[in-house]
Amino acid sequence: MITEHDLARECDTRTYQRARQIAAHGKNMLTKQVRYQNDETTLSAFVAASSGWNDRYRTSVVIGEHADAVVDFSCTCPAFLKYDGMCKHTVALALSYLEDPAGFMGYKEHRSPETSPSIAAFMRRAERASGENGDVPVTIDFELTYGFENWSAHFKLRGPRGSYVMKNTSDFAHALRQGAHVSYGKKLSFTHVLSAFDGKGKALAGFIERAVSARERGGEAASWRSFAQGAARRARATGAPGRDLDLTDAEVIELVDLADHDPIDFSCTDASARTRMKIHVVDADPRIPLRILREEQGGYVIARDETIVFAADADRMYVLQDDMLFKCSPSFARCAGFLRDVYRSGDDKLFVTAADMPLFCATVLPVLEETMALDTPPEIEFMKPTPGALEFYFDRDDDRVEVRACVRYGKSTFTLVEPRSDGVADGEAKDDDANNATELAPLRDEVLENRACELVFSLFGLEAVIPINEEEALADLLFGGLARFRSLGEVFTTPAFDRLVTDRKPRVQIGLSIAGNLIDLDVSAGDLDRDELAALLASYRKRKRYHRLKTGVFLSLEDYDLSQLDHLLDDLDVSPRELASGSVEVPVYRAFYLDREFSEAHRDRSFTDYIDRFHAVDADSFTVPPSLAGVLRPYQREGFTWLSTLTELDFGGILADEMGLGKSLQLISLLLSRPEDIGPESPALIICPASLVYNWVAEFATFAPALDVVALEGGKADRARIRRESHDVLVASYDLARVDVESLERMRFSFCVLDEAQYIKNHATLTTRAIKRIRAERRFALTGTPMENRLSEIWSIFDFLMPGFLGSYARFRERFELGILGGDEELARRLRSLVGPFILRRSKSAVLPELPEKLDSVVYVPLVGEQSALYHAAEQRLREDLNVQKKNSAKRTPDRALQKTRIEVLAELTRLRQIALDPSLTFENYDGPVAKTAAIVDLVSQTCDAGGKALVFSQFTSYLATIADELDRQGIAYYTITGATPKKARIDLVNAFNVDDVPIFLISLKAGGTGLNLTGASTVIHADPWWNAAATDQATDRAHRIGQTEPVNVYKIIAKGTIEERILRLQEAKSDLAASVVGDEGALTLASLTREELIELLEG
Repeated sequence: MITEHDLARECDTRTYQRARQIAAHGKNMLTKQVRYQNDETTLSAFVAASSGWNDRYRTSVVIGEHADAVVDFSCTCPAFLKYDGMCKHTVALALSYLEDPAGFMGYKEHRSPETSPSIAAFMRRAERASGENGDVPVTIDFELTYGFENWSAHFKLRGPRGSYVMKNTSDFAHALRQGAHVSYGKKLSFTHVLSAFDGKGKALAGFIERAVSARERGGEAASWRSFAQGAARRARATGAPGRDLDLTDAEVIELVDLADHDPIDFSCTDASARTRMKIHVVDADPRIPLRILREEQGGYVIARDETIVFAADADRMYVLQDDMLFKCSPSFARCAGFLRDVYRSGDDKLFVTAADMPLFCATVLPVLEETMALDTPPEIEFMKPTPGALEFYFDRDDDRVEVRACVRYGKSTFTLVEPRSDGVADGEAKDDDANNATELAPLRDEVLENRACELVFSLFGLEAVIPINEEEALADLLFGGLARFRSLGEVFTTPAFDRLVTDRKPRVQIGLSIAGNLIDLDVSAGDLDRDELAALLASYRKRKRYHRLKTGVFLSLEDYDLSQLDHLLDDLDVSPRELASGSVEVPVYRAFYLDREFSEAHRDRSFTDYIDRFHAVDADSFTVPPSLAGVLRPYQREGFTWLSTLTELDFGGILADEMGLGKSLQLISLLLSRPEDIGPESPALIICPASLVYNWVAEFATFAPALDVVALEGGKADRARIRRESHDVLVASYDLARVDVESLERMRFSFCVLDEAQYIKNHATLTTRAIKRIRAERRFALTGTPMENRLSEIWSIFDFLMPGFLGSYARFRERFELGILGGDEELARRLRSLVGPFILRRSKSAVLPELPEKLDSVVYVPLVGEQSALYHAAEQRLREDLNVQKKNSAKRTPDRALQKTRIEVLAELTRLRQIALDPSLTFENYDGPVAKTAAIVDLVSQTCDAGGKALVFSQFTSYLATIADELDRQGIAYYTITGATPKKARIDLVNAFNVDDVPIFLISLKAGGTGLNLTGASTVIHADPWWNAAATDQATDRAHRIGQTEPVNVYKIIAKGTIEERILRLQEAKSDLAASVVGDEGALTLASLTREELIELLEG
């Protein structure tokens, strides 16, 4: 049993003392009760407030008997919600129980477990119901009462022996909820459960219970305040129903529905209907007459000839007429709002002014016409709603264009906007039969009229006119504005207005003819003179929607395609001003572009002959030198013919065959076939990388011994002597050509040929600018990679071949480069069309199907131990530096002291690649493991064991020395070519390797990556990836070329999880640019990397 000490711990001392005082006075508590359930004792009572019984608090305490503790408590006093712990009222209740438990109703001194009271009561009710009600059910009848616009009902209980009026519906509902047994007299006594009623009785009993519950819920607040003040007073406070149950319209409808078409007793307490009668439900809409009368003094009156008794809720409605209760359709129920709010209103007179009658006809009358028997004056027909139709009238004179806007409702027309002579737009109403509007008109659609006015003012301004010289405003009206007017209404225009626009699109025609070395380009457009055509094109280029001709007529450009003419002038670098000046002349090499792009152009005989001469080249017209007739392969003969054709037409070109297809042999065959052009007075000049100078001399000695060929090498005096001598062909390196350019530009060359022409891809270098100063009658370029990374590279080579062919670089960048880099495929196609005739490129797979296949493999080598730790530390440091730079750049307040220059960043990238290759290249004392060296030596050993030969390429000569040391230790013979190897010695080493038994060739990528023929090897090993994939491919093609008889295995050794792996991925992402222009693969260069790409390389 809980103690007072336990209660004292549940609150503070002051609260406990006040609780003792309350508990000491028994009058402070009423209706003290105790309930037992399981092991819990629940105490409850009303406890008076300090101010007395005007304020009292409902208090309860739950005590756990096994735990001897308070497990729950509640009180309606303010302190209960404001403070933690028990309040003084709950403590007082518990103290009172401890002092006198017998004073609590329901107290049991000795108790045992009992069934819960609610379950026990429910079982007793069910027992009584099953035993007392018998087999004959009770039914319920009702009577509806109407009076003064209110409905009510009272009910009668009818049993097998008699019937009794339900004197109190509220008591009936409570008895039904409790399952109580109620005796209504000697002839009717039963337990109130639903099973005691028949079907109709159950439905009505449920209705009564719901209605009473709804009213009780509405009166709960008042019920609480009137506690213990007596049942009668409580009933009055809550509005609880007695004998008569006042009904809402929804309840009337529900109650009638429950009658299910049985006759219903009805009584009326006013003069709305007969006093008493039986009414019958009819499924039909009633006929309710309604008259609208015209008043003599003006306006209209709605006559209320009879009282209409009805109940309506949403789309449900019953109407009483005589003894018929009409169950109305949902459409008829639409009139309920009018009947309730207007017809049944307290207004003395239902009057509508003449001015408001159009609104009444638009909003109220349609519902009344559908539901009632309506009688209206004839003029009402003129005021019924009629859709408004907008009309817009456009006219033009010499000074302005104007508009008049009208709206028509049936026969009535109103002018909304009309230009006036004083410049202020205004509107006035007029009728077809009279010049002013009649009052017998329908309601005007303000929304529609406002839309019309807003559109007029948005395009014409408040004056409703547009001056004829305001071109943009007129264009807005003609090209878009008229369509907006037509979307609102009907548009009428005068012939003068119609002449503002022409639908005739001038047809542009292009005429092509050739005179001398120039193409005469004649562009015409029907009746338009050249000035007008140039102005039209200028408007098109500005992406204007229209062009205004000199006559003032507007021409829509939205569906007028001048793109071909625009591209023509753009690609040929011709301005509209030049077009307007007369006939345009362009270089003859543009003929192929014009022939391909403008198939509908008119060509005269001179132009077609010129094109046919190029496209219908007879291979027999160019004879291969007899000494090479049995040497050239078919595709090389094709290349010889192509070079000869360009030479005949005085054009230059790029022989861009894949590496290893014999570009040098095709060029030599061209020079050998033209002895009339080449001689001491006009020698040919071959410019190539320094490593290939003697290779070219050897090639001429092999295939064209009849030509006097000399290498322009040696000291300054030696080179001057060679230039003074008579030779057929001079071979110079790019570096010496730049040094001797002043002397070379004073000479006259028949041919100037650039081998590995990518050396001049950067148009801003001194070498490139010097090479372009050399004069030659014909120029050719040989390169397997005409474009490695940037479009500017192809421009630079063509600027050497045919200066001006692609315009200035600034113009080329604007016309092509920016758009193609942005993904414009049409621009890429146009550029291909321009340069395509002057580039010949074949792949090995296409022309040499007999060439053994090339098998590419990537060998991933994981870094381990100290090498891995050194690499990742260096990578993390560089990544952090780049991220700091990126953040500083974003803030636009970089700390210059912390910013690394681009050269420094690239140097650190190189250092990072060296660590991935061999840390000893960077750290002098490193003696740890080197993952790549072991993998490379293993591949070399496998090649030697199989009796093959291998080429090992690296860009780091110091690493080649490391490989050489390892080969020395294993007793494997090898040759080496680096930048320090003399040029003549390189040729000797190559020739020896191809015929002797030395199995390995260590080659620096820069020194031996081009120009060497090493078909003696069938294995190629790349120790480290170079930024430019094309350079790697060129090195591979030293072995995979004409003369190779074995499949070539190519191994790229890549350090797993390092920058090398990411370089490969970035190369792939850069591969599409060149392919879009020349069909080649793109390449990545170190200098082309952005900061974001550098960070991506480091982050993977």
